[in-house]
Amino acid sequence: MKPFKGIAVAVILLASSLQTVYAVPIFSDLVATVNNNNGDPTNGANITEANFNSTALSMDDFWTAMSGSKMKFRSELSGYGNTMGIADADGNNKVEFLSEGTQPGAWSPFTPGYSPFTFYLSTNTSPNNNYWFSAESLNSDLENHLLVFQAADNSKKFLFFWDDQDTAGNSDRDYNDFVAKVHGVEPVPAPASLLLLGLGLAGLSLSRRKKK
Repeated sequence: MKPFKGIAVAVILLASSLQTVYAVPIFSDLVATVNNNNGDPTNGANITEANFNSTALSMDDFWTAMSGSKMKFRSELSGYGNTMGIADADGNNKVEFLSEGTQPGAWSPFTPGYSPFTFYLSTNTSPNNNYWFSAESLNSDLENHLLVFQAADNSKKFLFFWDDQDTAGNSDRDYNDFVAKVHGVEPVPAPASLLLLGLGLAGLSLSRRKKK
């Protein structure tokens, strides 16, 4: 085999072994799609684009809730009967709060019995019901299934855009399958990071005491 042919074959094999890279939709396209609701704007989400930052949060795995926390269904374009709720940091103790329902839907107050917690989306499909979590480490495909955008005034108001398909299948990665508003919550570092931070602060305090 000639050298350049060997290189070409190696490149092809490497490319075939890599995971498919999906283009993440931009915020303006997401808003336009859910507002139009597949050609039926009268049943759209009615999201005002200018009210939110256009860059998705980089930290959206785990959350804490404040007084008056609530969530509200906005749009569902997947055709499944998706539902949304919260679970503890291990993905257990799930509590459902939202379902596909009639637009625009009512606010559902929630007070988690655990902190931090993770949000989840349930596809409610048979025979295998998929649960996708805001903490991607809990997802069966270890992929991100959620894009979160914060209010433009940086208040504790957020838009959640879910993608409900397994990346091992024919996923379109459009993140418009279930859309919700969530108020009165705040993203926090992963529990392991919180533990390391606590240990670091404890070590710093001990070091200062020794110096004194």
